[in-house]
Amino acid sequence: MRKRTPTEIETTVLLKARRRCCVCFGLKRDYSMKHGQIVHIDGRHDNNSVDNLAFMCLEHHDQYDSRTSQSKGLTTNEVRHFRKELYEVIDLNWKQPIIIGDAQTPLDKSTDDFSEYYEREGEFESAELQVQRLPNGNVKVTGLALWGKTLPRGPNIGELDFEAEIKGNRVTFSDGSLGDEEYRLELLFKKDRLIATEKLVGGYFGMNVSFGGEYTRIK
Repeated sequence: MRKRTPTEIETTVLLKARRRCCVCFGLKRDYSMKHGQIVHIDGRHDNNSVDNLAFMCLEHHDQYDSRTSQSKGLTTNEVRHFRKELYEVIDLNWKQPIIIGDAQTPLDKSTDDFSEYYEREGEFESAELQVQRLPNGNVKVTGLALWGKTLPRGPNIGELDFEAEIKGNRVTFSDGSLGDEEYRLELLFKKDRLIATEKLVGGYFGMNVSFGGEYTRIK
């Protein structure tokens, strides 16, 4: 039976990678968020040191786990090198000032600057929202929510990707594409957190997946 990676170590790896796949970045400079899993680089599932763990998208995780002698797959040294490059870029980008139109906002984060990464983490479910202020004054919101992280076949997944007008410190998104019922999400921005209020519609995300709740602003 596999030994589960301790939650605090898992969280450390997810925050260091910001859910970016180190292989996608290393091979293609793809810096976008991915559905993925934490990989034990040396293949030993009892070795849960942070140095032995990396976040990979599902495709590259499958490729890495199915390495054979028939072809030259990814090596452990490659993965460690890609991970190092990714962490360096993430660390650099997260320290940069945020550009809003022609104005530059320093990272002391004034209360009207919503461009940031927000996260809520539970033992069984989690969600993250990335908010970017656009030159036109709107915000672009992308998100990933998981339910059932300990399920044998992996969690149910939900994704968000929308642009909306911000009014005061609130953003509202709605989608009636599923028929009579309308999915609705309201984001209320606080100084160091975000409150998401949601009207769910059955079938909009994976079963039991929700973006509702209180998020912490990751600095």
